[in-house]
Amino acid sequence: MVKSRPNIKLSLSVIIFCSIIFTFAHPTSNKSQSIKQKKRTFEGNLLGLSPMNLQRNGISIGFLPAFGERISPNDPKSINARLPVPMAIMGDYVDLASWDDQLTRIDFHMGWFSSIEGNPVWELALMPNEGLEMVTQDIADKIGKKMRWINEQGIIVWLRFAHEMNGDWYKWGQQPELFLEKWKLVFEAVKAQTDNTYMLWAPNSRFAEVNEPHGGYNLYWPGPQYVDIVGLSFYHYGGHGRTNVLPPTQHAISVLKNFSDLFSTPFNIPVVLAETAASYTRSIESGQPAWGGASEYDIKYQWIQQLLSKEMTEAVPNLRAIAWLQVSMI
Repeated sequence: MVKSRPNIKLSLSVIIFCSIIFTFAHPTSNKSQSIKQKKRTFEGNLLGLSPMNLQRNGISIGFLPAFGERISPNDPKSINARLPVPMAIMGDYVDLASWDDQLTRIDFHMGWFSSIEGNPVWELALMPNEGLEMVTQDIADKIGKKMRWINEQGIIVWLRFAHEMNGDWYKWGQQPELFLEKWKLVFEAVKAQTDNTYMLWAPNSRFAEVNEPHGGYNLYWPGPQYVDIVGLSFYHYGGHGRTNVLPPTQHAISVLKNFSDLFSTPFNIPVVLAETAASYTRSIESGQPAWGGASEYDIKYQWIQQLLSKEMTEAVPNLRAIAWLQVSMI
């Protein structure tokens, strides 16, 4: 998640999702009926996704809430209140700290799962902000035990360890050999404890040649035996100038197909869009929109339409889900 992202509003994005989504797996489901589940069975390759939750064309839809952000804070409950059925995935970011011996930071948002409908998958970005060196065997074992405990509460986890590792905006970034070592360490520790946590390998969308350490993919690929789900952080920003222009036609499909052809299709591994949004940029000082002329509604509508289209499912048949970032950034 690049720190300089512009504003991405909550209410308008949710309205657009509602306007685009015409059918669900269970279109007659009643929002007033509780569909929370204390335990979930994991039959087939559903990745813990409930067919009762938000989706279109077989693509489940989730959100990364802002929680306590100082700009436009929101939470899963307020997002669900605007949706016809509950979100399928709740995204989250948690610091992995050496002083936190019991990994209590992971517990901070556990309460949301007992208070919102739908029992969403927890897409948990675990962030080694002290650097990859701090991820020892002991830390990895504690991560595995914590994941088992969460799963025992009836919550499925997609563990997005050290995400966007091909970028330079995080302390763990652009260290391919060390990343691979620590990824495999965490993978094996988690799998020794539970089968209901899926390891989500999720670089940033490519901004260099595929074999480059800065912005490429290949040097960070641990191999299909060490990955349960492949995913991307991928946004429409309006180019380097952050202009308010419409997403290019087929752009999302092209990027996701390229990624899927490399890491999903050859190994039949599910693919998800782990973070996405389409930004509408305004001046911090004046509040005036950036150059470009496209409306906020049209920018977001066209991006969401691409992501959830039948053309997308045909081009990327293993696409299982997208998670929309609901955080306003400066």
